[in-house]
Amino acid sequence: MNSKYEDTFALQRLYEKWVVKEEWSVYEEALPLLLGLDPATDYLNSDYHKLQLDVDRAVKESELKLISGDMGISSTSKVKPATIYQWAMKKRLSLPMELVNLMEFVLKTLLVNEQEASSVDLPTTSSFSEDDMQKILGACFSVTARYPEECRNSKGVLKTERILKLVDQHSDKLFEGKLPALSSTAIRDIVNRWLAKLD
Repeated sequence: MNSKYEDTFALQRLYEKWVVKEEWSVYEEALPLLLGLDPATDYLNSDYHKLQLDVDRAVKESELKLISGDMGISSTSKVKPATIYQWAMKKRLSLPMELVNLMEFVLKTLLVNEQEASSVDLPTTSSFSEDDMQKILGACFSVTARYPEECRNSKGVLKTERILKLVDQHSDKLFEGKLPALSSTAIRDIVNRWLAKLD
């Protein structure tokens, strides 16, 4: 994948802006984002055109459902981020890891509509409660977004200990007095497993 974002931090920030939106324009937003490109840039290239043909075919064959519910796809067609992400994963498209990790996080913690959540294949972790996972991952996401430099070592690598130290320092605000019922080992395991997905 030829992303214009060689800077991982810039790509992370791009997806932080987009994954929380309720809908994406299929051609102008969803396709560039799946390719690791900013929709505000010149994203028309051979990879884009190939993906456009795949999406057009998927809509015609009812593999991909649009928000508008149109029979065909047009320049104004919209799609839910979760819907096109799930389609791309099923098609085994090579997606940027920053998009994959943030979409998994958002799908796991922020989807409240049961029907929508059940239609998405989510990673499962049977050993931890959903509520505790949400609290830990949400806290880690917050401190990493708020204090990105403090979460990294001198080589720019995210370090679990640094993230957890910041979570501990701000636990009163992050957990509002309701700490997750997990041991420090369990918390470290959760964070390490998610960070390992970037390696």
